[in-house]
Amino acid sequence: MKKILLLAAALLMQATTAQVLKPEAKAAAQADDFNTAYLNFCIKHLPNLNDLRKKLEDAPQLPVKRAEYFLRGQDGSAWAVPTPHNDTLILAIPAGKNICTLYARHADIARVEEAFATIGNTTPDSATGEKIRDEHTTDKAGHSSHTIAYQWQLPDSGRKMLISLTTAPDSDTQITASAAILRDESKPQSSPAVPYTP
Repeated sequence: MKKILLLAAALLMQATTAQVLKPEAKAAAQADDFNTAYLNFCIKHLPNLNDLRKKLEDAPQLPVKRAEYFLRGQDGSAWAVPTPHNDTLILAIPAGKNICTLYARHADIARVEEAFATIGNTTPDSATGEKIRDEHTTDKAGHSSHTIAYQWQLPDSGRKMLISLTTAPDSDTQITASAAILRDESKPQSSPAVPYTP
């Protein structure tokens, strides 16, 4: 967990020192804001998303119709998250599921992907990790996307953590990052009453 917090601090320092006078600098600042929010919301709270839900219970949520898009038709909550550089991210957490997703409209995609690779290779204490996906695709309309995913095996818990990032330069939502805790069917399950703490 200490490694994750140090990484979050480093990304926050990048975000607060970025110049936003030029479009390239603004895109870099947006990427740093996204990376910091992903660490502080999704990665940090994934072992106990109910704690994050409680912290956000007084924050205004997106209207139900707008939230449906970000929740992919599932029940749950979605919030607009303002950033230090006057941008807005969307945080979505489906009800009753261990998944957290963060969306951004614009950012320096290469910078987001570079930070995500660092996050993916920085496993929580005592966990093991591997990259399980790195795929470029193009849809019928010619729009491209890039999906990267890492899996972290959580020790003695019978659970694994899946983090993924999809970037799509031609989409309304250019960047989507998610984090989920899944049961590892090959291992005995620990008691759900004892949450994993990275």
